[in-house]
Amino acid sequence: MKNYFLIFSLLFSLTVSGQQDFYKSALFSIDQDLVPADRLPKTFNQFEINFSKLQYTLTKAPYLKSKSTPPITISLPDANGQPVNFKVFKSGTLPESLRKATNIQTYRGYNKAGDIASIVTSPLGLHVGVLRPGKKDFIIIPASKNLNEVIVFTKDQLPPKAFNCYTDAETISVDYLKEATKISDGLLRTYRFAVGTTGEYSQFHINRAINAGIISSNATDTEKKDVVLAAVAVTIDRLNSVYERDFGVSLELVPNERNVIFLDPDTDPYDNSDIMSMLNNNTNVLNTYIGSNNYDGGHLFSTYAGGGISGLGIICSANKGRSVTGSTSPVGDAYDIDYVAHEVGHEFGCNHTFANSCNNNRNIDTAVEPGSGSTIMAYAGVCSPNVQIHSDDYFHQVSIQEVDNFVKNYATCSINSNIGNHAPQLNLVRYSSATIPKSTPFMLEVQATDQDGDALTYCWEQIDVPTDSSITSWVPNGTYDNGPLFRSYSPTTNNVRYFPTMANILDNTYGNTWEQLPEVDRKLTFAITVRDNHPGGGQSPYNFNQFNVDSSTGPFRVTNMTNNQTLQAGQSQTITWDVAGTDGSPVNCTTVDILFSNDDGDTFHTIVASNVPNTGSAQFTVPNQNTGLGRFMVKAHANYFFDVAHGRFTIQGATAINDHSLKSLKIYPNPVKDICHLSFEVSDETSKIQISLIDISGREIINKNYWSKGLFTTQFSTAVLAKGIYIIKIKNGINEATKKLILE
Repeated sequence: MKNYFLIFSLLFSLTVSGQQDFYKSALFSIDQDLVPADRLPKTFNQFEINFSKLQYTLTKAPYLKSKSTPPITISLPDANGQPVNFKVFKSGTLPESLRKATNIQTYRGYNKAGDIASIVTSPLGLHVGVLRPGKKDFIIIPASKNLNEVIVFTKDQLPPKAFNCYTDAETISVDYLKEATKISDGLLRTYRFAVGTTGEYSQFHINRAINAGIISSNATDTEKKDVVLAAVAVTIDRLNSVYERDFGVSLELVPNERNVIFLDPDTDPYDNSDIMSMLNNNTNVLNTYIGSNNYDGGHLFSTYAGGGISGLGIICSANKGRSVTGSTSPVGDAYDIDYVAHEVGHEFGCNHTFANSCNNNRNIDTAVEPGSGSTIMAYAGVCSPNVQIHSDDYFHQVSIQEVDNFVKNYATCSINSNIGNHAPQLNLVRYSSATIPKSTPFMLEVQATDQDGDALTYCWEQIDVPTDSSITSWVPNGTYDNGPLFRSYSPTTNNVRYFPTMANILDNTYGNTWEQLPEVDRKLTFAITVRDNHPGGGQSPYNFNQFNVDSSTGPFRVTNMTNNQTLQAGQSQTITWDVAGTDGSPVNCTTVDILFSNDDGDTFHTIVASNVPNTGSAQFTVPNQNTGLGRFMVKAHANYFFDVAHGRFTIQGATAINDHSLKSLKIYPNPVKDICHLSFEVSDETSKIQISLIDISGREIINKNYWSKGLFTTQFSTAVLAKGIYIIKIKNGINEATKKLILE
């Protein structure tokens, strides 16, 4: 056995129900029985935990549906060693009978940021997988014979894997542009799930446990089965954290799950070396040992080296166990998400989403991800050219739509619970009959609200499929008039997506391998999915936006302000751009807006000139903001396209924003949730009061005029607006103020 070492110096505390326990930095040898070489991350942090105390404390966590018992509050270290707080409930992965009969417990952790944790304590130690909107997800696993010693890492640090998947059923018909009126109905659908294990799979985990000193070589069959059951529970609970969030679907292991955990490869009913034999046999095995009426869906875990295979849309059907996952190292997130979540996705009606041919495994109706893709139903790292090595732990919008269709129209044998969760309300920023010029960046935006106050996340994804079957390795190319040009990215808290990423606009490349601006006449179609990350089961409504690209106009480009320079606040500045025919048909952009960013292009929340003629030149006043990271954008008014000057600007001489010109100005609360109040003493009673609210993209949300004397007061609703940063502009004669408003 090789020993792996890493030094990480950090000491932080774990708070549980008012108590203090400690995680502390540690230095120990990585046990390859617990962390096989092909599952060892390149970089990780090491910690010592008080596992037994944490295990005991977590047993006090209530079920989510409990109204009288408060959740347990804990902190866990992320991959950078920073504590992340969670409110913890028991998850529904294990039925109560298995919880009581074993030392295996499964939990779900939530926080206000929208993070969701799968937490499992068992004879195999502590296993945690955390979904983090806008940040890298992290994983905690035991890494030595002392179960108090764990490593923490992000999934992108895992080594590559080899996997192939095949489906053996026809595609279920779905209208992929249908408006999402029923996608989120407030229900959590729970399916009874039976997981068979080959003797080889069981021996893999039993031998790990024996070599790590967790059980003895003379352990009873019950002890051995509980070790295998613990491994199964870790996988299914991690899968559930994603399925509950994206689909409102949960899998509960059947009470007699031990009946289909087979310990001996010589006597089990499976041929671990023949995946088709296992596929054809598993339903019969589950029916025999579990009972056909006692489960809704099934799966088989094996160590078959060739990959996995599943029937398509088999949950609640006569073939409900026709699904197999194989891996020579059936452990870790690469197994749980890349393999099992993928195969179970097929069971729920999901097709492949990659646009590569991948040995003729492409499903053309859902081939929306360039290359081998990056979401769960893609082939990340499997068939080059690869977007990335591992799957991100979320489903593409087309997969969500497939599952929505499947569980509502086919897999209706679930136990449905009303979890009291309301779907977010979506309002797309759409421009009617919009056409953008070729080779020009564009942005898409959605406004969303949630009456439950959940932490919303946003995911814009292209859903155009290839029509040219001769292209087998689908790397985006601006000359393609069909298929995907832009990859999918994990959900974020930003309701705006720039195409391509802002970094590629600022560095003047205007794209990368997996994001290419269109150069020819074509349509672009995008889906927006808004997840509410609600405890106990998410709602994930979606909607669509489609517009045209015109090859006779563009590229639209800012032509000056290309060098880094220092500007004085309040001075007049000229910005120029190449109109490139966008002022005429079919783009018909007659005016533009000039926006400013003080954070190097992360956000553009200051409008310095609005609705100015699209003539290729405009003057504006340098904003009164001290920054060394200034950027300027020219954006089409009432259209999606824009460009950003490549220079980075330092603004000097800025004074405080001119709020004092409006006497006794108050804007509260700030941050605001539902209602914003505004008041000030009117100085010029002969002039009207103008109030406008502007969002991050420069769009004017509110524009109102008033006449008043003395103390002016008003209020406006923000309940229908997306969380984020807004700008309030107030003017009364020559007196004016500009304030930042944060909506949470």
